[in-house]
Order: sequence, then structure tokens, then C-alpha cells
Amino acid sequence: MIPASGRLTQIHPVNRAAAAILAAGLLITSILAILPALGKPFTLDETEIALRAHFILEKGPKTFLDGTHYIAHPLLYEYTMAGVFKLFGESEVPARSFGLIIFILTGLLFLLTVRELLRSEDPLLRRAAVFIGMLFYFVNPLLLQHGLELDADTMGTSLFVMAFAYFYIRMEMRDGVRQWPMRVAQALAIAFAFLCKEITPIFIFSGVLIYRTAGRQWKKLLEDTAAVFIGGTLLAWLAWWTYCAFTGTDVMAFLKYTLLKKTSRALNPEFLKRVFAGLEHIIRWPLYWMSAPFFVLLTLTFFRRIIQFFQTGRTRPEDALFVIAWVVWVPYLLVKGSIDMMKYQHPIYPLFMAAILCGCVAAIRPRAEDLAAALRDAWWILPLIAAVILGLTFYYANIGDYLKFMWDQPYNPRFKNFLNLYYRPLAVGAGAAVVLWVLGRLKLIEGIVAASLLFVFPVNAALNLNQTAEYTTAESWMNYGESGLKDTVEYLALIVRPGSTVAVRDDILYYLEMRKNIKGLKAPRLRDLLISRNLPELNQYFASGILEVVVVDRISLLGLTPQNSAPGTTLFSARYYLDRQIGDFKVYRPRKR
Repeated sequence: MIPASGRLTQIHPVNRAAAAILAAGLLITSILAILPALGKPFTLDETEIALRAHFILEKGPKTFLDGTHYIAHPLLYEYTMAGVFKLFGESEVPARSFGLIIFILTGLLFLLTVRELLRSEDPLLRRAAVFIGMLFYFVNPLLLQHGLELDADTMGTSLFVMAFAYFYIRMEMRDGVRQWPMRVAQALAIAFAFLCKEITPIFIFSGVLIYRTAGRQWKKLLEDTAAVFIGGTLLAWLAWWTYCAFTGTDVMAFLKYTLLKKTSRALNPEFLKRVFAGLEHIIRWPLYWMSAPFFVLLTLTFFRRIIQFFQTGRTRPEDALFVIAWVVWVPYLLVKGSIDMMKYQHPIYPLFMAAILCGCVAAIRPRAEDLAAALRDAWWILPLIAAVILGLTFYYANIGDYLKFMWDQPYNPRFKNFLNLYYRPLAVGAGAAVVLWVLGRLKLIEGIVAASLLFVFPVNAALNLNQTAEYTTAESWMNYGESGLKDTVEYLALIVRPGSTVAVRDDILYYLEMRKNIKGLKAPRLRDLLISRNLPELNQYFASGILEVVVVDRISLLGLTPQNSAPGTTLFSARYYLDRQIGDFKVYRPRKR
């Protein structure tokens, strides 16, 4: 028998080369997706962050005192982005490059967490899990695309949640070792997470509370609560209070915004009723962003841990990651501004991934000796796996960017064709796992885990390749796949004068005023105009030509129905003509009188 420590060096050179080539090929798809994404224009909510950062540089704290902008959350992220703009210029590439750095740092913490969770495992299994985890994280389209999005959830919260998870797991795996440095690190992570988004520590604490309660670890729960969560929250409040004291900012500003504007909506029975009625549509976004094989792995490993917990009555450190992740995932599946907004779930997917890898290792642990022997003696194994993954990548790439189909109705022929193409290979993989189980070659769970791991990488890599397109690939809300924003701004810059009245989206307004230096623009909401009940006044307004340009897109018309907008739309059509269509944007100008 080969000693465990020497197994890695005993892998056949051809298998080692195939693994390296496979990893390089998959990571190249991520690089190809990153390069165009770095320069994509800010859209919708992103421009709110960019504007706040701009005015922080221009006016400092007065930005939030004179009504220029409201305070939705503590301002750590906005001030950080202002610093990025100050150092590197107010443009997309520096801002998204900062996100890329955060994405990489979070990934490194994720890999350290996986390594820590498996520190007592067979070295071959541990290193294989870290290798798979690297591809799991860095080839994942959701983490990659949203990591470049200008948002506190994706660029700030993700890093600090992962930092907390790493130090928490490190403490749990080294029970008996001096723990206060880990507690301090966790408290700092909680403080910074609070200053990015104040609700984050509440979710994390809820997960830790469930985890400690399930394990009946009352003393550790008390230590977690006092040293980490109360300590970290007090540290964050001290920093926030100090800022408010020096600047005259309302210390309760973000709480007022959250409680008054968001909580009532989230708990509204009618809203929740609509959510549950549309659950089939809602579940599509995480399912196809992360991939169906990912959720197969998540389901198998999670329920395996549930069964083991009820059998033994004992928790394991990865259970903390599972619970924290579910505590965030479920509410943000149901309650968010738009059903396609993945940024709120973004920070917890690495926690799921780390727990999944633990489950995968547990599933194949009994075959560790066989696996080591196969990698040493059968030179063709990893080349074959690499060839299958390559073939599947091209297959799924040919399906196209199916995220653009997510708004389709279930009976839409395009969506039905996508489902057929997407699940056909997965069915073949599942069938192969069942055959091997019947033949006694593998346990059923081993076969399904292996098939899911085999498919998750080509599905993700193929989506990366399709997301090299120029359209929006990280939605703010309801704008995935949108094209033409940059060209629309360029065209409007030729025809719009300072002080003009234009009905455009806030992101277009941002580019016209901040990048094209066309100041003093007045921007009435097209939606508000079209639902006006004062039709004579509306007709006179349209006829006057004061409104020089109108840009129509699917976002600007949200909430309009034939019942509430037909009269206004009729008047608008009589007074304005379609000047040109640029991608998804239609530019209208007044008809000549």
C-alpha cells in the first residue's frame, strides 16, 4: 500500500497533465468572460453607487445631508468606491477591477476554508477537493459576473461573509487551541459586514444560533454571541456613530430607510401571495445561473448530513456553513426587488460549495484506495474525463445563453426546446450512474455525485463563453441581456443640449451628465406622464415639444397596462415619432409641427 502522503506524487504523469490542461481550459473560459465584462457600462442601481461615490469626492459627507442622496445602508462601500475613483478615475474598468480583486480574495478564503474543513482527511482527497473547489468557484458564472457588479452585496459583503466563515471553521476544526485570535477576526468580519450591509450579521447570527442549538453547544453559543456578534456589532456601531458625530449625519438614517421602505413590503401578505404564485419562475434564476447539477449536489449532500445528524445527534463544522447559507438563501429567494436579482444570494454560494465538497469527499472516502490506484495505473482516466468535459462544453455552448429565456412562459416553444437540450445529457449521465449501481460497480450516491461533478463544469464553462457577448450579463433588475446602452448615450450626446428636458432612465442620465458633461438636464418619468389623467394638459405638454427626447425600453415601461396608459400612449404616439432603435432602446423625438 502506498502511504497516504505519497499518493499525490504517484499519479500517472498523463493524468497529471490532463488535470492541468483541463483546469487551464476551464479557467480560460472565465478569463474570456471577464475581459469584456470589465468595460461594460453601469446600469440602473449601479449608477446610484457611482453617483454617490462621485458626489462624495465632490462634496464629501454633505452628499447625504443636503438631499443629494439617501442612506440605504452604512456607507463603507460607497466611500471605498469613492477611493477607487479618486485613485484610478471614475470609470467602469477601475470599479469592476476592484470587484475582480474582491472576487479573487474571496475565492482564496473559500479554498482555505475547504482545506481547513478537510484537514484530517486523506491528503489525496483533500488536494483533489481543493482542486475541484478552485474550478467550482472560479469557473462559476454567477460568482464571476456578479462579482464585477457595482454593489455592496457582491463586492463587500461576499468578502466579509467568507472571511467570517474561514475563521469560524478554523476555530471549530482546532478545538482546544487558543481561540481568542479567531474570535477577534470573526468580530472584525462581522463589523465590516455590518458596515457594508447592516442586515448581514443578523442572518449569520441566526445560522450560528441554529447550528449551536442543534449541537447543544450552549457555552460556545454564549461565547459566539458575546465575543463575536455583540462585540462586532458594537464595533461597527462605534465606527458609524463616530462618522455621524463628525459629519452631522442622522445615526438612524439607514434603519429608517430599511424599516419604512422595505420591511413593510417584504411582510405584505399580497406581495407574498404573488411570490408563491410565481415560484416556478422565481426558482429558475438560481437554478440556471448556478446549474442544475450544482443543486443536485447541494440536495444530496445536505440531506445526507440531515440523515447523519439524526442518526448520531452530532453536528459537524460544515453544518454551520449549510445553515448560514440556507438562512440567507431562502428569504432572498422569495423577497427581493425583482425575481431575477441574484446579488442578494451571491455571498452565500461559496458556503454551499465548501459544504458540498465535504459531502462529496465523505461519499467517495470508502473508495480512496481504489481512486489512488486508478490515478496511478490507468493513465487514460483523466484524459477521458477531460475529453468528455470538453465535448459537453461545446454542446452546452451551442444551446446559447439560456438565461435570456428565463422570462419565457413554461409553454413557450423556445423554453421547452431549451429544457429538452439542457436536460438530455444530464439524463444520460444519471442513467449511466444507475447502470453502474445495478452492475454493482458504484453505490448510487457515488455515481450521482460523480455525474453531477462531471456536468457542473462544462455547463458553467459554456455559460461563461456565451457571456462574452456585449450585452448586460449581470442584471441590476430585469435587464439581463439588454444591449445598446452605450451607443444610445453616444447618440443622445449628439442631439441633447444642456438644460434640455429628456425622459430617460437614470443610468442614461448619469452618463449624459457625468461623462458627457451635459448638465442641468430635466428628466420627467415617462411612466408618470403616460398614466396622467389630465389628458388636455398632457396633450398640450407633448405638443409643445418641451420634451425633446424620449428613450423607451422595457424597464421604463414597467407597471404600464393598456388600462392605465392607453390614453396617454395614444397622445404620445400622435406627437412623437421613432427616431431610431439602438439595441433594446428606442429613441423618440417630437414630430415637426
